[in-house]
Amino acid sequence: MSAALKVLVVDDDAANQMLTCKQLSVLGCAAEAVGDAARALDAIARRKFDILLLDCQLPGMSGPELAAEVRRRQLSGARPLVVGICGSPGEEHRARCLRAGMDDYWSKPMSIAAMEERLAALAGRGAQHAVSRGGGHLAAAPSASENERPDAVALAALDRLSAATGENVRRGMIEAYLDDLAARRNAIARALDAADLRALADLAHPLISASAIVGAAEISALCARVEEHARASEKRPALEIARQLLERSRLAAIALRDAIGDR
Repeated sequence: MSAALKVLVVDDDAANQMLTCKQLSVLGCAAEAVGDAARALDAIARRKFDILLLDCQLPGMSGPELAAEVRRRQLSGARPLVVGICGSPGEEHRARCLRAGMDDYWSKPMSIAAMEERLAALAGRGAQHAVSRGGGHLAAAPSASENERPDAVALAALDRLSAATGENVRRGMIEAYLDDLAARRNAIARALDAADLRALADLAHPLISASAIVGAAEISALCARVEEHARASEKRPALEIARQLLERSRLAAIALRDAIGDR
């Protein structure tokens, strides 16, 4: 069996980092994560990676900009495969990623089965390594009530990762999310007071994927709407929905704490 794929995850959101690295670990990959382009370029200069997974909307240098810089610096020799990952997929984002020299484009969050399929396709295109399930088959998802909150399907996915890794992934992911959510709620409140649409969009964007990962589907949807209206300079709906987001996210945090209370 060939050596495991070496993957660098570049994402500024802690929940996204944690989930992606856990999934990659279950699939037999050697993964590490950094939060911005500068740290990514430093890691790439020091170590060889087979695949780079780049969040499209990193702070400072974006994912496509980072991909272009990686390609510029690596004019010869072995080149890693580069994948753009975005929480707001669309043809425009995909085209931008491919123009920057990326090899593929994924939406997030991604199921472990879909990730396995995409990694295998990537490995077949360039990396001379095998993708394998290090820990065997994933355990069956626990049953959940259809009306359970947070979303039962999302929690079941976290519990499958827990079974596969032997770690309490549900607790770790939700605690990391809640820590980030508390800081973002304070920042969103300040942006609301200042009617700062750009800040609202930038603060809401990482929560779209992170909220979906832990099952806070309503918060994910509200964040997507805030970002859409804010980036379109639609002030009134952006501010109104951001106010809804603050209230609903407070209630979602209570429900999420209940979801890890007995684990």
